[in-house]
Amino acid sequence: MKLTAGARRWQYWAGVAVFIVIGMLFSDWAARQDFWPAARYFTYQFLTGLSWRKAIPQNTVVVLVDDDEYWRGEPARRVPIKRTYLAKLVRAIDAADPAVIAVDFDLSSPLPDGSIVEHPDYAEETRTLLHTIRELAARRKIVLAQTIKFDANREYVLASDIYGGFDFGAAAPNVRKGYIALPYEVSRVPLALPLAGGGSVDSFALAIVKAYNADALQRLPHGSSHFPLGGFIEANKFHTVAAGAVLKGDPAALALLAHRAVILGAGWHRLAYGAGAPVDLHFSPVGEVAGALLHANFVEAIVDGRIFSPAGEKSLKALEFFLALGGAFLFALRMRARRKWGIVAGATAILFVGSYIALQNLGVFFESFLPIVFVWLHAFAHRIVFE
Repeated sequence: MKLTAGARRWQYWAGVAVFIVIGMLFSDWAARQDFWPAARYFTYQFLTGLSWRKAIPQNTVVVLVDDDEYWRGEPARRVPIKRTYLAKLVRAIDAADPAVIAVDFDLSSPLPDGSIVEHPDYAEETRTLLHTIRELAARRKIVLAQTIKFDANREYVLASDIYGGFDFGAAAPNVRKGYIALPYEVSRVPLALPLAGGGSVDSFALAIVKAYNADALQRLPHGSSHFPLGGFIEANKFHTVAAGAVLKGDPAALALLAHRAVILGAGWHRLAYGAGAPVDLHFSPVGEVAGALLHANFVEAIVDGRIFSPAGEKSLKALEFFLALGGAFLFALRMRARRKWGIVAGATAILFVGSYIALQNLGVFFESFLPIVFVWLHAFAHRIVFE
């Protein structure tokens, strides 16, 4: 096939070069903007949701301290939350015979360096909580939140927590710790992070899985430093139980907790009873989700094997480049406009199908959203400038 008259001029290919450069710069800029994760998460969730194997939360239950408890009950809207209340709630959860109890509450010390491990005003109630955990851990695996921070070299180190220096005695092997800080891309499942000076620290979800079903760790990618992508389940599909129902010994609530990994977290509103946004809310591929439910999603993804490797950035950049170049060549050919636009639509469909096949059969997520944007931008640019 022959080239069009316009494509035989150097201006056409100069425009192609400018378009590719602008597109690459746009890609880098957009990745740092707030609107970009929403588009990427939508594409990712759409592709993972097409799987014939529907994801169902089977391993976790989330217990939330809601408005009734926090604003009207014993917590008395206090920050930090009352340790005696946490102790009572953990003991009530233990009575339901769960496999693991994971406490998704900030347990950091007032000073990260540990020069003050706990404020004197809270010392007695903190002792009550820690003694309760030691007692229950003799028969139950418990996961506590671990605080991490950067050192002067931007390497991870452990920060002080209120249980620092406490002797859990013979129950210590059953008390695990994991950091609750979330990754920059919430679609990725946080795993272990290397620490300055050697060693590593588990994520909260990884610590839960090690305590709940260590055999599931065999599904994690080996020899890779990146966090894998995880399959996400909508928040309304999880079993969530109000803390008040657990404290009252509601039989239906306690039955849900039995033999599962129970994640205890915050679920009240920020300003007052029913006012303001819920606390600990994070944007994710399934919308805004409470932190405890995000950790539950990570646990379910690991245990169920719904983890995927992201395509490398270099591969994605190469695809963007060759798609732009291929689109330029396509529109340089002498053919009917309708046929050209049909090919563009076909390329879009092929990218989506290719992404789906790679995800479901190879466990690799190839982000088709940006290449599709490149295909269509080039098509519109060509029509405006050269037609």
